Amino acid sequence: MTAAEFNPIEGRVQFNIGVLYFHMGRYDDAIGHLETAIRLGRGPALCRFFIGHAHKGAGRFKQAVTAFEEARSLDSLECDDGVFPDWCDKEIAECRRRMR
Repeated sequence: MTAAEFNPIEGRVQFNIGVLYFHMGRYDDAIGHLETAIRLGRGPALCRFFIGHAHKGAGRFKQAVTAFEEARSLDSLECDDGVFPDWCDKEIAECRRRMR
């Protein structure tokens, strides 16, 4: 039995599966699990950040920019480290360069 089968409505499980799929290069699977994690209440800023990376990895730079912008706008309540907006801005700039 997998963690997702044991507790499919746990946002943290869906988030972790999404991140694993991202690192495996299975970008569309990653996005699906990360979107599910958001619907289940997992922190949307970090999920959107990984969704942006998944789109970027798949070469979908316009969608990546949108996800990174959403992550940045949601950051204030979730990622209180002060560097998250800078990470988002860096990724947005890189994606825009690659769209040219």
